[in-house]
Amino acid sequence: MYISVNDAASKFNISKRRVQVLCEQGRIDGANMVSGVWLIPDTASKPIDGRRKHISCNKADQIGVVHDIFTVDDVCKELSISKATAKNWIRLGKIVPDIDNQFFSRGYIERFSAELKNPKNKKLKSRRNKKSSTGKILYKDYIHTENNKSLYMPLMKFGMYPTLSQTKIFRFFYTTDGKKTYFLPQKNVFCYSPKEFFLALSNSMWKTGFMKEAFKIPFPYYWIYKFIRR
Repeated sequence: MYISVNDAASKFNISKRRVQVLCEQGRIDGANMVSGVWLIPDTASKPIDGRRKHISCNKADQIGVVHDIFTVDDVCKELSISKATAKNWIRLGKIVPDIDNQFFSRGYIERFSAELKNPKNKKLKSRRNKKSSTGKILYKDYIHTENNKSLYMPLMKFGMYPTLSQTKIFRFFYTTDGKKTYFLPQKNVFCYSPKEFFLALSNSMWKTGFMKEAFKIPFPYYWIYKFIRR
């Protein structure tokens, strides 16, 4: 069985162009070009990246075992950050490879992870992965000019603490393919079963507005939803 360049790129987690180069260099076993198309055996393994340096035997002996050595990819998984963030931290000296100036020891990363999770540590707060950041953190860290703050504050308040009249503005939107996307409940809250309600809430792109429109009572829905997520 053979797979295409696209499938191989997904399998090896590299670009399509990189797969083509590896095929041209003969580094993927069994890859053949047929009618101008590369066919790659589905059992083929990802070639070792020759562009990367490898740790010396002496350094490996000093550490003990290979699984105690972290690459940049390992650090990203361990700290739940993107590769771009990791590279930026290295460039800024926030994290420093302690093995051969290119790898990290397990002890170093574990200490760094504990330091990063410490609520008293603000050293890297502004550069943490944006996936786990709240709106307030993004506001403080990225909208830093007074003019931008004055523009963003009403929008942030609108999203977190909407009035009933404001929720009507975002009842639904049409997507680019013409489909209707609903932000608010489509029927009275008492007409939902608990399962239906939480499903509709999870599908809504505006949780605070959804709950405000559903219950119509002046509760702090933003904080209620944060509590539910936990």
